[in-house]
Amino acid sequence: MKFLFALWLSCLVCVSSVHAAFPLSVQGARALWQDAQTVLYRPQSWVRSSNVRVESLDLESGVRLRFRIEPQKNGQWKLFPDSWPLSLEDWVRKSQALVVTDLQGNEIDRTYFQTAALLDGLYRYDGCLGVCWERGRPILRLWAPTAAGVRVVWVDENRSEPMQLQAEGVWEIRGESHWEDRKYLYEIDVFTPVSGRIERQRVSDPYSLALTENSHASYVVDPNDARWMPAGWESTHRPPLAARTESVLYELHVREFSLADPTVPESLRGKFAAFGLQNTLGDKKLRNLAEAGVTHVHLLPTFDFASVDETAANRREPSIPLGLPPDSPVPQQALGRVRSLDSFNWGYDPFHFFAPEGSYSLDPASPLRVREYRELVQSLHKKGLRVVMDMVFNHT
Repeated sequence: MKFLFALWLSCLVCVSSVHAAFPLSVQGARALWQDAQTVLYRPQSWVRSSNVRVESLDLESGVRLRFRIEPQKNGQWKLFPDSWPLSLEDWVRKSQALVVTDLQGNEIDRTYFQTAALLDGLYRYDGCLGVCWERGRPILRLWAPTAAGVRVVWVDENRSEPMQLQAEGVWEIRGESHWEDRKYLYEIDVFTPVSGRIERQRVSDPYSLALTENSHASYVVDPNDARWMPAGWESTHRPPLAARTESVLYELHVREFSLADPTVPESLRGKFAAFGLQNTLGDKKLRNLAEAGVTHVHLLPTFDFASVDETAANRREPSIPLGLPPDSPVPQQALGRVRSLDSFNWGYDPFHFFAPEGSYSLDPASPLRVREYRELVQSLHKKGLRVVMDMVFNHT
């Protein structure tokens, strides 16, 4: 019995030594910055507030920030930083973990921080983001306060240029007029919780107005360029509305509006362009609705989807015979065979919130989708209908 106790005691010492030499893996994100002076932390059940140290650790440099502990009745701790080894702005860009150790330096717990509230308090930028045009020249701006570095990558040239960090966490590069129509990505150095270190990643611009096919890159687009405005666009006005309480809405899906309409040329079915045609079944239906008192067409999401393949050759549409009885299982069976390959989607899986969906465009590889979307809106206005765009920002 004494031998077993001695063996258990020696193993316990070994485990403590291992903790000291090999840090624990990070467990979740149970530390929440409330503001610049307060962190809420929910410890693991075995962690006690007495005889422990709590620090914020920069995983890259090893710099530490010590916290004072104030246990709460609900089992959480409030933590207050003692002194800042770096500025607060620099600290939020670091790869941080909250580390709890005993007085001998052995780790007891390690978790990540949630920093959303801290970022909201530090940065209040409300200016232009994405491609911003000033005096005929583009300025690319990206709000990325936690990035350690950002570069713009010119896709066709396979080269990059550094962007400069400005006020309020915005990275910026000022360009020339010949940048228009260039394809670009952002190359960002940012802490990645999956790996626990700063990683370099290439991403499209979240504020893109136009994208290449399947959103592989963004375009430098000037929305005031005449190429992307239909004739009469600048003088197009919404139909009059006496009061918002007079609104009568008709919900409509862009693809379903024309996909099965035999009066629409096959190449335009399911596209933005189908809305501009006259004397089609869909056109007559919308005009009848406007005459009957409908004031608005509510378009189901029309911004860039994450799931639909914009390359038409890669898609497969269901083949459903006509004349089937209402309870036939054939339609569901046909849909099931191509569910991951067809062009239908409700659109509630947004990828870019400000660029029209490419599968609805006649040329998803170019900025043409900007013009086509405006033509859709213009055609509905001419029918006496206002337009509501379904845009749910919490679908991410």
